[in-house]
Amino acid sequence: MKSVTSRWMVGLLLLAATTAAGATDLDGLSAPARRALFLAQGYLEDDLPARAVEVLEGLAGEHYLVHYTLANALVRCDRKDEALNHYRAAVQDAPDFAPGWLHLGDLAYELGRYDEAAPALLSAHTLSPDPRPELLYYAAVAFHLAGNPGRAISVLEDLVSGERGEVKLDWYRALVSIASEAGRTEVVAGALDGILAHFGADPDAWLLLYRAAGSSGDYRRAAVALTIVGYLRELTPSEERALSDLYLAIDIPAAAGRRLEMVVADSTRAEDYERLVGAYMLAHEPEEALAAATRGIEEAPTPRLWSLLGDLHYAREEYAASRRAFERLLETGTQTGRAHLMLGYCAIELGRPAEALDHLRAASRDPEYEGRARRLIDQLR
Repeated sequence: MKSVTSRWMVGLLLLAATTAAGATDLDGLSAPARRALFLAQGYLEDDLPARAVEVLEGLAGEHYLVHYTLANALVRCDRKDEALNHYRAAVQDAPDFAPGWLHLGDLAYELGRYDEAAPALLSAHTLSPDPRPELLYYAAVAFHLAGNPGRAISVLEDLVSGERGEVKLDWYRALVSIASEAGRTEVVAGALDGILAHFGADPDAWLLLYRAAGSSGDYRRAAVALTIVGYLRELTPSEERALSDLYLAIDIPAAAGRRLEMVVADSTRAEDYERLVGAYMLAHEPEEALAAATRGIEEAPTPRLWSLLGDLHYAREEYAASRRAFERLLETGTQTGRAHLMLGYCAIELGRPAEALDHLRAASRDPEYEGRARRLIDQLR
């Protein structure tokens, strides 16, 4: 979640600048300090932050606005640790100064001091004349990064309650993620219900539900959610593959085959054809499996596809075709033990005992197929 900084920093700084522009609390400032502030602002406007630092450093203890302006200049000089100290001093001297809290939270977040950033951002939200719920969101992120998921969850639950204005899907996404990591299953369940109530027509909401259900092992609910994503927008090939896997996991292989057909229509990936053939075989749809294996061999032949094609022809008692497929498998140099064993079976069915014995003797040298090969050899003898 660290990458969110770049997306919100500009907005936060603009908010701070707008608020600071209306600051008129100059009570307690000496004449030299007032002149120094005036000069420093001019230097900052002229993009001369180092000059602004020079005129303010000796006066920093006099007023919170001096601390604050000096901190702004130090940030622009890339002296951020020093700037952080002056932001701290500014809010210590003026606890109700919202821009100080905002800049303190922003800079602490940037420096990875999340335990300081989180409460500072909460204070900025509370004290701002125009409180923005995004500050609460990033405060929650900071609490999470600081290792305080309970507080992060509490802030996010407040955000998604609707009392802070229009609810955003990103807030729910963060809540589901953090609650899942923390093992707060009841929070996750409530958040998922809220997502569907607020964003039922948004495919991203159902995609979030699919991921949450899949990670918790609820494959049926995950399959339903991803299917609905497909109703709301076209699934990507990787999502189609994931959906087919889910259908296989919940024992609906025919549906898995239908999803994979969509994938192979635009793909020449051998593994997609292998998965498709396997799905049809599990669904007891041999005709579809054979057609898929044949297409796969034409598009992207692999040892597994040759093996599957051989098995399918053998099951249909098409022994010559099965023999040709297993010969091609043997040529690949992989699964040689199985190839020899199946070639032995084919040779027996085709009435070629001498050929069968040669293949079975070769198969018996593979420990995985030795037992079956020797039993067949004994039967042939």
